[in-house]
Formats: sequence, C-alpha cells, structure tokens
Amino acid sequence: MRLTRLFAGPLLGLALAGWTAFGASEQPKALAVNVQPASARPDALAQAERQIRSGEVGEAEAQLRGWLAANPDSAYVPEAEYMLGQARFAQKDYAGAKFFHDRVLDRKNVDRNLKALAYFARADCNYEMQSYSTASRQYHYLETFYRDVRAVPHDELLFKLGMATRKAGFEETSNYWFNKAVELYATTKWGQEARKMNTKLNGSKDGVPTFYVLEVKKYDDEAKALSAADELRKKGYASVDVQEETNLVGNRFYRLTIGRFFNRNEALRAKEDADMAGLSTSIHPGLMDTSK
Repeated sequence: MRLTRLFAGPLLGLALAGWTAFGASEQPKALAVNVQPASARPDALAQAERQIRSGEVGEAEAQLRGWLAANPDSAYVPEAEYMLGQARFAQKDYAGAKFFHDRVLDRKNVDRNLKALAYFARADCNYEMQSYSTASRQYHYLETFYRDVRAVPHDELLFKLGMATRKAGFEETSNYWFNKAVELYATTKWGQEARKMNTKLNGSKDGVPTFYVLEVKKYDDEAKALSAADELRKKGYASVDVQEETNLVGNRFYRLTIGRFFNRNEALRAKEDADMAGLSTSIHPGLMDTSK
C-alpha cells in the first residue's frame, strides 16, 4: 500500500486563490492516491498521474474518463474518481470536483487514506464555492475523526480550519485554530502562515496569542456559568471571567475561565495548582481586544 501526493503547478490542487487572498503562499497542488499494490495499478492511472505532474490536466481528465467508462467495476474506480475530481478542481469547476469526491465518499469499503483525502478535497470545494460554514464543519470532521491519517497534513488542516471559521464569522474559533497551528507547528510553512494570519487579523505580536487562560468549564446556560464564576471568586480565584462564544453549528455556550498568563509556562504552573485544588482545567489561548 502506498500513498502519493502530487505537486503539479500553479493551477492544480487545494490551495487556490481563496487562500492566497488571505496571505497563504502555498503553490496549489493536486493529490493523487494509489491504495493498491503498485504492480497491479492500471497504466491509464499512472499515465494520468504523469499528466497531472506535467500540468496536462485536460489530457489527464480525458484519460481518466475513458478508463472509468471502460472499467466501471474495477477496484481502482474510487482512486480514478478522486483524481478526476482533482482535475476538475484544477480547472476551477468546484461543483464538478465536489461531485466526484462525493462519489468516492458514497462508496463502501474505500481505503481510509483515500476517504480522508476525499473529505479534505470536498471541504476545499465548499470553501471555494464560498460555503464557509459547510467547509468549516467538514474540516472539523477531519480534525476529529481523521487526525491520525498521515495522508492529511495536520498543520495544513489546522490552517484551513482557521480560514474557514474566520470566513464563516466565528472569529474566536478561528483564533483558536490559528493559535493551535502556531503552537504545534511553529516551524512549518502552514504554522508560519497561521502566525501571519494572527498578526494580520488580530494585531497580536508576532502572530502568537498574547495571553493564556485556564478554562474551567463550558456551560450551555449563562446563569449557571455566572453562578459558578461567583463561587470561584469567593474561593479567591483572580481574573474569573465568563465569555459568550458560538460553536461551529451556531449554538451559544459560555466559557468559564480563571487567570490570565502571558506565557505558556506560567499557565502550565497555574494549571497544576488549580488541578491540585480540585479544578479540572485546560489551557485556552486568548488574544487582546485591539479594537479599543
């Protein structure tokens, strides 16, 4: 079993104009996969792969369509459909690309690597069609259920989650994903792009979160969150705060936090103290309000 990612020129792939408009420098790329033994792979798919590599997208599409028409029952049909979807994407036919990626996802017993790439590509199609809420949910689905699939680069996924949620209007959620990309992948290209986006969109120094807080709990009810905050204040906790936020599906929740720390080590020490005192906390990155 092998997986091949193809890098094939300025019109191909996942990171097209929608991303570069927000500062990403990634040259667009196409993906092709081979999830069967290399010796058994049809020559037509190998030729289409070479054509994609050389930028001959129209020729690759014709090759793939001809092969699919002649071999409708082949085990390689999902791979050919995925490659055909990427060829349509390269030609900016996002609805056509989505059609083929949906076909891959509708099939049973598709290799997990290929399915993850089809999910990723379908989310990209929705982003390019400006269906930002749908794209953000699909990227989040990948982050939740396919994080372990190496075929999907996690740093790129986090960056795109930040972009899609920002476009969908979820600024706090967008900040979270950009911050996570910076924290986990500071030295990679996508981590650096996330840093640039934080600087551009939030005015934060060097694109990193300007403080950290300890999240105690999330509440669906504001009154319960405020009551819990009062109890923490009575116990002597400083900087207790309740923030109203919105999740990816548009539901409101209330985040109860304590403390404000200007580097992660301070936040980690405070977390240890809070957990020893019986609070189960997690570190949540924040950004200063630069609008005032």
